[in-house]
Amino acid sequence: MKGKLNNKEAAKLLGCSARQARRLSTGGGLELAVKVGDSWYVPTEIPIRLTSELRFAMAPREKREGAIRRAAVVIACDDYLRLTKNEYRQRAAHQEFAAKKKVGVRSLYRWRAKYVSGGIAGLLDLRGGQWQSKR
Repeated sequence: MKGKLNNKEAAKLLGCSARQARRLSTGGGLELAVKVGDSWYVPTEIPIRLTSELRFAMAPREKREGAIRRAAVVIACDDYLRLTKNEYRQRAAHQEFAAKKKVGVRSLYRWRAKYVSGGIAGLLDLRGGQWQSKR
């Protein structure tokens, strides 16, 4: 169809499989998707981008669970830092908390920055698999 992408073409733009693109079309994840006969089409005028919620929903269960675990550590770290309240001890507090949770201090800083910028979807492990969006 002119001006529309089929599931395979939409999947290339999304960086996922054609099957996942079809699921997104039928489930409402791709807004403005239109069913013509037995096929789903997405308008080409609409830029297809994965929102953070959609990217999180498309991720495999193991990757979602890992992101949730990292988010729990980040939130607990923020609570711990609020309790210390001494700005000069922030670095030491990060180190103490990281040692308690058996996490590297650098990983803790990186997770916190990703959580602040992208929410829980920012904590997804994007390595491997076809489900991730192309950068």
